[in-house]
Amino acid sequence: MMQLDFFKQTKETDVKNLTKVCRYCEEELDIEQFALRYKGYEAKNTQGRDHICKNCKKESDNYRAALKKVSPKQPEDMLCQCCGDKVQTFYFDHCHDTGTFRGWLCRSCNVGLGFLGDNIEGLEKAIAYLRETDERTQAVTILDSIKEDVVDEQS
Repeated sequence: MMQLDFFKQTKETDVKNLTKVCRYCEEELDIEQFALRYKGYEAKNTQGRDHICKNCKKESDNYRAALKKVSPKQPEDMLCQCCGDKVQTFYFDHCHDTGTFRGWLCRSCNVGLGFLGDNIEGLEKAIAYLRETDERTQAVTILDSIKEDVVDEQS
């Protein structure tokens, strides 16, 4: 066996045999039932595909479009209703459990809420973490200051 044999390209798994579980309907479906995430992107196995199937995505998009029609208009002041920063583009925030509209947010707030679980418990955990780490950072800063004072006194 030659050294170059270790670097031979292996064939990708046949896409026809792959399945994925939809996060919405929780059904295991053929991989072709999940759209590519980006135009022109070549998915490898199940990576690079949406996490919800095409049918659920269509239902979700239709529901969100109907909800937007009956929700308040975007604020004219162009301020995020969460952080108050000025925005160029608003994102539609809604409760995923009840489907009710919550507000017009900047991308950072909308994504941040989502990553923290879209619930108060997730936000409270993040706040507690920041408070705890802030207290530790302040304690370290105070200790560093004391050490500097001791070194200066010894000099």
